[in-house]
Amino acid sequence: MSLMGYRSTLVRSVVVLTLFYGGGSVLAFYLMGPGQLQHWLEARDLWDAARDGAVHPLNAFEVATTVVADRVHAIGPWLLGGTALALGLVWSVAGLVLLARRLRARAQGGFRGLKVSLSTMPALARPETREVVVRLPDRVPAAHRPLLTALMGYLKAHENAWCGDGHGVGLLQHTLNVVGQALELEDADPLLPLAAAAHDVGKTTAYRKRGDQWVRVRLHDKESARILASLPEWWSLPMPDRSLVMMAVKHEHAPDGLPRNAPGLAPEDIKRLEMLVEQLRRVDGLATGAEKQARLADVDVEALVLGAFLRVIPQVPFQVRGMAKGIPAAGWRSGDRLYLLEHRVRDLAMAQMDADMAAALGGDYRAAGQTADFTRHLLPALAGCGWLVTEVQGEGESAATWRLPAESALWRIKAGKLTFNGVYIVKLPEDQRHMYPAESPYPVTVLGPLHGDQRETPRPKPTQAIPKTEAADVPLFRRE
Repeated sequence: MSLMGYRSTLVRSVVVLTLFYGGGSVLAFYLMGPGQLQHWLEARDLWDAARDGAVHPLNAFEVATTVVADRVHAIGPWLLGGTALALGLVWSVAGLVLLARRLRARAQGGFRGLKVSLSTMPALARPETREVVVRLPDRVPAAHRPLLTALMGYLKAHENAWCGDGHGVGLLQHTLNVVGQALELEDADPLLPLAAAAHDVGKTTAYRKRGDQWVRVRLHDKESARILASLPEWWSLPMPDRSLVMMAVKHEHAPDGLPRNAPGLAPEDIKRLEMLVEQLRRVDGLATGAEKQARLADVDVEALVLGAFLRVIPQVPFQVRGMAKGIPAAGWRSGDRLYLLEHRVRDLAMAQMDADMAAALGGDYRAAGQTADFTRHLLPALAGCGWLVTEVQGEGESAATWRLPAESALWRIKAGKLTFNGVYIVKLPEDQRHMYPAESPYPVTVLGPLHGDQRETPRPKPTQAIPKTEAADVPLFRRE
């Protein structure tokens, strides 16, 4: 029997117990002897011997049956009524419980087309936003405008969130700068403004301020994708635009992780995604570069980099006798010249600077094949002080002389048996030479410029004349 929605033995047990004890009682009643039966009935005023006579073996069964019939006739209606009432109450309660369970089994609410039959479907809370008015060019598709407005509203509610060292602006302004670059980019993907608006929203939750410092607690590109997915306006985008924007935001800083195939995306969509990520990285870099240049506009960059350079020289691990093992050399002294390994000295110098200014000077980033921003400012500053060596005479009587511009005066050198690339040479004035280390135990030889084999024509002896017409045709640099 099914009771209250599950298989139950309660009713069966009640029936069995009732029949057992009821039947047993009736059987025991009929098995009593005549004298015992008479005594039991008289004790309950159910028999009067003076009136009804004595109970004897011949009438005992009849007397017992008469008494039972009278009692059944007396209490029967009450018994039937009580039973019916009890059953009615039980089945009423069972029916109410079943009804409640059926009502509860119905889906309560929903989330983006999903429903559950138990409890209430959980839903993402909409992020805090503010009402904003966004004026967009006519070429921005109408389907993209609600999401752009929602993203700007979210950023407006977090406009002072940390954007990163070196930007000099808040998160909202940085995003507006990137979106502006996206709107100006020629042949831009129509989804680029959306990706630009969403690319850094994750910084609102990826960084937490502890004391006076901002600490990263999550990866902001992954957080940007999560926050983007919490906006109903993003879900209103058609496919595959929705997936393209999401993946572009998620993989901007890790383009190597872009999927080669994905559900719902055709091969041409994957190619479009790769181009979208490339464009997003480009406009983000343009906006960031402009912000950092503006950050440096009011700063004496020459004094800044020279100060950091002079502070770090005593900390540079120069190659000297007795140098501890396991410490790679970052500099060598030969005579009055210091040979400094650019990337090692740059890292040490940037650590001495304010984090915001260090980031404005490029941080530890260096584009492939190009000089880092810090060094690009430092080398001309050293040359302006007359400290940078930009001309090196090769060894041997017939050796050429290399002459480089200050901004690219990086060399390849050989110290002992090892060759090092990206070294600049300085010759500090007498009042700064107290910082000089001991001489390098290995001879230091300049092998040539870092980039290519640019060199000047060997200088003639003073007695040798050169026709003016020939001198005019000699280029400053030439490849031999």
